[in-house]
Amino acid sequence: MTQGRFSEANLAELVSLADLVSRTVKEIAEEYAAARDPGFSSPSDPQPSEDDIPPRVAKAFRVLDAACADMSGRVGNPGQLVMKKFQALQEPASMLIAPDSKFAELLLHERSALPVDQLAQSPRVDAEKLRRLINFLATKHNFTEIRPNIFLDNRLNVKFSDADVLDDPFMDEWLH
Repeated sequence: MTQGRFSEANLAELVSLADLVSRTVKEIAEEYAAARDPGFSSPSDPQPSEDDIPPRVAKAFRVLDAACADMSGRVGNPGQLVMKKFQALQEPASMLIAPDSKFAELLLHERSALPVDQLAQSPRVDAEKLRRLINFLATKHNFTEIRPNIFLDNRLNVKFSDADVLDDPFMDEWLH
């Protein structure tokens, strides 16, 4: 017997994936608790290098990433899933603007929420275009919008500063 678009077997696979996600999150929490490390608690905390991330946590992240992508692919609207794949090109292009326009560094150095108008102080940056760009990046968790058009840094956009982009071997290889 089927329920809508999903057979009982498909639903069982989804439940199994959800259980896998739940177990994996618990593994990550246990690993950090055992190390007395809160994990990634705030953007101001020093971020660990790849070598500092426990192997169990690195593996768990890969499992989470794959399981969540699998679940989304199974239940998502096919048209929206295809459109999302086309839009995936926008994120890296948008991320390349951050080091050039210096707004990510400004957020990092201020350590407080700033309005878009203040972030667009550079003569090369149009405030409305920057607002759309940061809003888009915030939907991808690269920045945090705490109120409309007011942004705060987070642990991902720390990597958008010139120093981090230039010192990161992956980004250096990707950009050149």
